[in-house]
Amino acid sequence: MARSKPGRNDPCPCGSGKKYKKCCLRHADLAPGPASSQQVERALEARLVADLDDIDELSNRALALTNAGDFGGARRCCDELRQRYPDQPDGLERLAELHHARGDREQALATWRQVRDLFVRTPALQDDDEHARWVDEQIAGLEAG
Repeated sequence: MARSKPGRNDPCPCGSGKKYKKCCLRHADLAPGPASSQQVERALEARLVADLDDIDELSNRALALTNAGDFGGARRCCDELRQRYPDQPDGLERLAELHHARGDREQALATWRQVRDLFVRTPALQDDDEHARWVDEQIAGLEAG
């Protein structure tokens, strides 16, 4: 007989690829039996919150490593952000800051332009005018000097 409720070490039913205990378990009150649309919606919302927390953690770690001069560690965080969250600007933004910290203005500028292109091609980012203006300010600052 198949289980209707995932075990702690099973893959999360929300599709995140994480173990259930590391993803939606803390937010779930799944009753035995098929999940209702409300339960699925709660699980997806929990996944989004978990992803945002993860993005923030990796992004902050990349910035801290850049500021500490650990450019290799910062690069690994940037690469992980870009791999796991390709439609989010954080990985590219932290990479641009890393290039700038290393003194590679041209590469920093090219990477900031990639961030701007991400805003253009990603519908979920197109309404974030304040963030897009901040990216344009970073580009303008590097172009000026």
